[in-house]
Amino acid sequence: HPVTSERIADVQNKAAAMPYKQHPDTPEFQFVKAKLRAEAGDARDAAASFQAALREHRYASEAAAHYGFASALLRAGRVKEAERELERLQSFAIASPMVETLAARIEAAAGDVAGANRIYAEAQKRYPYSRAIAYAYIGSLQEASANDAALAALRDTLKLYPKDPRLYGMQAKTYAALGKRLLQHHSQGEAYALEGSLPAAIEQLQLARSSGDGDFYQLSMVDARLKELRAQYAIETKDAKR
Repeated sequence: HPVTSERIADVQNKAAAMPYKQHPDTPEFQFVKAKLRAEAGDARDAAASFQAALREHRYASEAAAHYGFASALLRAGRVKEAERELERLQSFAIASPMVETLAARIEAAAGDVAGANRIYAEAQKRYPYSRAIAYAYIGSLQEASANDAALAALRDTLKLYPKDPRLYGMQAKTYAALGKRLLQHHSQGEAYALEGSLPAAIEQLQLARSSGDGDFYQLSMVDARLKELRAQYAIETKDAKR
């Protein structure tokens, strides 16, 4: 059926007549608010603020207050205290990617990077669509020079989010660490293209083309992509002149 103005008005009227329900804040939303507070200003002041709120029972969510306190303690470098506060937070048994990420960050700060990466790996299985966990896990693998594992994680995440420039930038960084210059510049070019910067993308693909370390298949891929981007840029510049 054609969508007439009468039908649109009818749908709008029905929507307006439906009762509006105010949903209580979700744990994730409360964690985000606590994280922002924990990261604002001086870390010691933030930790003291959360400690006082917990002592005086001044909070909308007790779990979020523990989350904020643990985050502020970690930021202040008080890792042992952050570990204890994390245990209190985990006693609420709230399933959340943010809790998993905080646990991994505290583990890494305590010197157990391998343990942190195990937490991230398990969290990624539990929350495969969480970009926050993917970014943190890949970044942690890069810092540990576990570049092959980082590439594997990037490939899996790029299958879910093929239009994410940040992932391509991380992929470029990983290839750079492995000394794979063609693949590094190709990935960086894709990152720039997704950000809308075609001249920078074309420049990166030209660098990939002249890197001297790619095989025939990789060079063919670069050539095809370079041709596409040049054609796209020509259309855009032509349109801009009109």
